[in-house]
Amino acid sequence: MSCRIREIKKKLDDFAADHSNFQLDVRREKLHVVARGVREETYSFVREEQVIGREKDRLTNLKRMFRLFPGMVGLGKMTLAQLIFNDEKVQNHFELKIWVCVSDAFEMKKVLQQIINSADHKSPGDLQMDQKQKQLRSILDGERYLLVLDDVWNEDREKWLRLNDLLLSGKEGSRNMVTTRSKMVAEIIRTRAKAYHLGILDEDDVRFMP
Repeated sequence: MSCRIREIKKKLDDFAADHSNFQLDVRREKLHVVARGVREETYSFVREEQVIGREKDRLTNLKRMFRLFPGMVGLGKMTLAQLIFNDEKVQNHFELKIWVCVSDAFEMKKVLQQIINSADHKSPGDLQMDQKQKQLRSILDGERYLLVLDDVWNEDREKWLRLNDLLLSGKEGSRNMVTTRSKMVAEIIRTRAKAYHLGILDEDDVRFMP
């Protein structure tokens, strides 16, 4: 029995030595889970006169329209997307403007239906996936579109790639914007979109908030 204990102790000592030699850093960290409560569905309209402190952000992002807005709740990601969506230059530039609030589970068939509906095209809800993707491609074909996907939680890279393929039908100059609170989503989309990180409001802006 004592020999067995010595053998185990030697293995532990060897492991500790390897740990030191290779500079391995063993950490115990708490798992942080982002809570996903039921969120009220968002929409594209916003009153510009009621928005404080985001004019600079709006002007910056008008120049780069394929954007990812990551960040915690309360930073104003949706509000900034609304400002850009309703900007006069944007309204005149894009022939088709689509706003989709994703929020819950990212079901490709449902997202396609939401995009089709937002584009003012009626589609029976019982259509097969192949029929829906054909209808979406037909809607976007030859149109310079702006698509906003608000509050996205999909962390499945394959779904993003499939959706991206379906969005290639638009005319050159079409743009997509995504808002998300998920770091994983931000990392997945970052390969295709320039991320814009919102800062907190200046003290002067906060002072004027109701």
